[in-house]
Amino acid sequence: MSSMEMPKGADLAVRCHDVAVSLDGRQVGEFEDLVLLGMAVRLALQMRGLPAVPYELLRKVGLHLVKIPATSFNAVLKLLEEAEFVRVVTSTSGKAVIPTVPYYEDFFEQAGAVANSKSLNEHEQLTLMLVNQLANSPTPLSSFYNLGAEKKLVDSATTLGRDAGYLSVRRARGKNVLTSPIYFAEHADAFADLVAGAGSNRVTRVLSLLATHQGWPFQVILSTGKIGEEVLSQEDLNIVRALAGEGFAAPPAIQTPHSGLTHFLFSPQRTSARLRPTERHLHEAAMALVAAVRQGQLLPAAYRIRSPKAILNALRDRGFIRANTESRHQYNKLAVLRVGRLEHVSGDWYKFVLLETEEAREVVNRALALISNDAPRVATDEEITMALMGGEDYFDSLIGRQRLVQQSQVTASEETMQEINDLLLRGMP
Repeated sequence: MSSMEMPKGADLAVRCHDVAVSLDGRQVGEFEDLVLLGMAVRLALQMRGLPAVPYELLRKVGLHLVKIPATSFNAVLKLLEEAEFVRVVTSTSGKAVIPTVPYYEDFFEQAGAVANSKSLNEHEQLTLMLVNQLANSPTPLSSFYNLGAEKKLVDSATTLGRDAGYLSVRRARGKNVLTSPIYFAEHADAFADLVAGAGSNRVTRVLSLLATHQGWPFQVILSTGKIGEEVLSQEDLNIVRALAGEGFAAPPAIQTPHSGLTHFLFSPQRTSARLRPTERHLHEAAMALVAAVRQGQLLPAAYRIRSPKAILNALRDRGFIRANTESRHQYNKLAVLRVGRLEHVSGDWYKFVLLETEEAREVVNRALALISNDAPRVATDEEITMALMGGEDYFDSLIGRQRLVQQSQVTASEETMQEINDLLLRGMP
């Protein structure tokens, strides 16, 4: 296989996780280690920072909430031990699992190292290549036929992905374009049309630049022909115009007397399919905060922000941004979103003060993650973490009287079914 490569290291761990979450406990005959690795990553994420968890409680949480089949739990636990994410101890009170899960990139690098050591079969490798490519941009189906795998294997992998829910096919400009609800849940048709017209490589390049320069002003991109210091071609600029136009989410905007109405562009929110309403509000508020500091950085009237990250750190640590004559317009949207308030100092001078709420602090943390290109790779599940912390009684009340978990199975590929039929026929007298 060539052209598109297998994800490695941290990316491999993330893609295994994403496929396993999409399957939601459904079994796939073609998958072996991929799903085990994904379930191990998901369970480990929920255990970060927790004290020792009784083995039996962890097994129940794994079965009912992470959807780890009872027959696979010990294999998942062994993977966690290999990654040095847990220690299993036995005492007079019984067996317990002690989490030793690191934070941030160390977590994914360690998980990726274990994933790299496994011999994934051809179906698993192709699936991970497809998903990894679609994490960057929707891609014409025809591009995947150049990977070096047989056409029927590509067709089988895409059909399986559609049935499992981590792939979808959109028809645009006479082309079949693959996209993934994991990463591009919103505006999938618009992205498919953009890729069909401009090509996935160009779209990937622009989205990648936006991901490392979150909140870059649209008018600055057009006037300089750059995102950051990267020069854009005319084709790249056309993609930027499309992303800022109809069919996509309206980018946040700020109106000021000196620069007029300015829109600020962001890369897609790639976990939007799973965002609860409160999560969506936090993300939108974080984008508005990033837009505000980008306004001061790149389009100031007189008071230039030299380091947006330093300003956000100061807001988080001391709870306010010093007064200037541009704050009233710059941070007005944040006051409307109930992240902070504008305090009048004198004349045109206003100070932005962060509200003393958990939500406001979370908005600042998310804005810092966006502007540092350090947004979380995957979402955690608060319900699972609470079940692990709450003990047996809490868990029993959470799932009620549920005792049986039905494991569904994604339909086997045509090729697999043929092999099964051939085997049955050969076994007949």
